[in-house]
Amino acid sequence: TPHSHAAVNENFVYVGQGGYFFSPYEASRSGKLFNLFTQYLEGSLFDWQFGDILPSCTAGDVRFSYEVQDPTVVSVLGQVDKRNANHLTIIPRTLNGIGDRKAATIGLVHAGANSAEGMLI
Repeated sequence: TPHSHAAVNENFVYVGQGGYFFSPYEASRSGKLFNLFTQYLEGSLFDWQFGDILPSCTAGDVRFSYEVQDPTVVSVLGQVDKRNANHLTIIPRTLNGIGDRKAATIGLVHAGANSAEGMLI
C-alpha cells in the first residue's frame, strides 16, 4: 500500500506483475557527481542509447517478490488479546528477563501443529 512503512520510508512500490516490489537506488549528490566525472574522463558522458531513457533496473536497486502459501494448520505462540470480544487477536507475549537478561517479546507463527518448545528450539 502507498502508506506502508516500506513505501514511505524505503521507496518501495508494487510493480503489479507476479507480486514484485521495487525500490530504486538513490545515489547521493556526491555519488552522482563522481559518476558524471568518471563518465567524462572515460569519454562516455554523452554516449546515450534509447534504453537509457526508459526506466529500468540499475545497480543498487532492490526488487523482490513473494508468494502466499496458506497452510491448513498453524501453531501460534503469543497471548490472546481479550480487549475486543468481536474477534480473536494474538499479540506477542512479553517474557520478563531473569538476572541480567533483558525482557523479550515473542510472537511466532509456524506452519503445522507444533509444541511451544518445538517452536522455540
